[in-house]
Amino acid sequence: MSSTEFMIKLKHLLRRMPEDEKAEALEYYEQYFADGGEVKDSPEEVARNILADFADDEKKTSTKKHLISVSRTWIVILGVIGIPILLPVGVCILALFICCFAVYIGVFAAWVAFIGTAVGCFIGAFAIIAISWPTAVLFIGVSFVLAAAGMLLFKPIIDLFKVMLKGMSILGSKALRRRS
Repeated sequence: MSSTEFMIKLKHLLRRMPEDEKAEALEYYEQYFADGGEVKDSPEEVARNILADFADDEKKTSTKKHLISVSRTWIVILGVIGIPILLPVGVCILALFICCFAVYIGVFAAWVAFIGTAVGCFIGAFAIIAISWPTAVLFIGVSFVLAAAGMLLFKPIIDLFKVMLKGMSILGSKALRRRS
C-alpha cells in the first residue's frame, strides 16, 4: 500500500476525532513518510491505536476536571459550615491579643508608677528632713526600694514587648501568606 493510500484510509478512519487531534496525527504520519519511513501496520490498526490513545487522554482530562469541580464544591461547603466555628475562634484570638496588650500596658504603668513614686519619695524626703529626720530616712529608703523594683522590672518589660511584637509579626505574616 502506498503512503498516499495509507493516508487517505487513515484520514477516513479518524473522521470521528476532533479536527485538531486528527490533524496532529495525520501530520505525524505525513512527516514520517516524508522522512522515508514505512508503516508495517495496517491503517485500521494504526487508527485503532490513535483512537485508543485519544480516548485515554480524554478520560484523564475529564477526570481531572471532575476532581477540580468536586474539590471546589467541598471547599465552598466547608467554608459555609466552618464560618460559624471560625468566626468566634477569630474573635477569641483577637480578644486574646487585646488582653495581652492590656496586660503589657498594665505592667508598663506599674513600672512608671514605681519609678515615679521613687522619685516622689526621694524629693519628699528632702522636703520633710527639717521636720522629722527619721521619716525622711524612711522616705529615702522607700525611694531606693521602689527604684530598685523599677530597675528590676525594666528588662522583663522590654523582653515582654519584644516577644509580643515578634509573635504578632509571625501571626500576621502567616495570615497574609494564607490570603495570597
